[in-house]
Amino acid sequence: MNRRGRLFAGLLAFCLMVQLCSLNSFAAEVEEPYTYQITFYAGNQGVFPGTGQIQVVDAQNRRVPAQVTMRSDGSAITVENLEAGSTVTFDDIQGSGVNLEENSQYYVRGLRKGGYDNDTVTSPAFRVEQDQDYVVAYGIRGEMVSYVIHYQDAAGNALAPSRTYYGNVGDRPVVAFVYIEGYEPQAYNLTKTLSKNEADNVFTFVYTPVPAGGGGGGTGGGETTEETVVNGGVTVVEPGGAGTGGGGGATAPDEGEGEQGEEGEDVPLLDMQEEEVPLAEGPEDLIDLDEEEVPLAYRIGNLEEGATNMLGAVVVGASALAALIVMTVILVKRRKKQAAAEEQEK
Repeated sequence: MNRRGRLFAGLLAFCLMVQLCSLNSFAAEVEEPYTYQITFYAGNQGVFPGTGQIQVVDAQNRRVPAQVTMRSDGSAITVENLEAGSTVTFDDIQGSGVNLEENSQYYVRGLRKGGYDNDTVTSPAFRVEQDQDYVVAYGIRGEMVSYVIHYQDAAGNALAPSRTYYGNVGDRPVVAFVYIEGYEPQAYNLTKTLSKNEADNVFTFVYTPVPAGGGGGGTGGGETTEETVVNGGVTVVEPGGAGTGGGGGATAPDEGEGEQGEEGEDVPLLDMQEEEVPLAEGPEDLIDLDEEEVPLAYRIGNLEEGATNMLGAVVVGASALAALIVMTVILVKRRKKQAAAEEQEK
């Protein structure tokens, strides 16, 4: 091979190497989707005692490992490497999620988004869409009342211990669901205005079983265990082994076998793929329990308003009829007087 041939071969090899490196870089970018980071700040009135209240659920309602880091002074918690569409929950923010000073005049109202001027409490369970900061929202103790959160199935059976928190009358706390393997709630968050009557301050999460093969990790497999690994100040919470009901089901017959009819003829199997199975709707982000009470009051209000309007119409009609009768009597009397006067003139 002459000099020109060697030069051409080297140039070709160099181009192939550059192309291969570009393909590898592109493949790495495709395989590693962009992840997000959520940071919680405790604020000036309390500190975080730990990271046990933080949990992450994927889009299929399955608990996934979470890389959680807490500052040594308990002032902040960071959750990293979160995929878009996953749900992060700070499920006990109004309770053991924050430690307050002894005899503090403050109480925990919930969470609010960082960078906003208002003090509006936001949902402690939320879908990850971007990097976001959250700050603990505090309130000053006033007319304090208790409120209770229940975690039940559709039949009213308790699936997890109930929790009791405290807030001022008129507060609208937002409470988060608790992850229960094999179940999903009707909503990730519930909110309601606190009343002086503590019997009215009840938040109930109603859970339904996750269909087999539809995520949620199944309902079998015994108890779920967790392992906390601390490495270089980073706490990684890893859920235990999945149950046996996650994606199982009966074994289907081999394709094309069919069943035997009365005359020994093969009866073709139904093609189950021809019928589309409707997708189950997932939990709502937030349900306002106050709005569920509005329709009844609204109907009662409409009935009262309708009755009032009808009564008003009857009164107006009666008044108009009475006025018409009076006017008729007056006209009749005038005509009689006029007729009598005409008779006297004759």
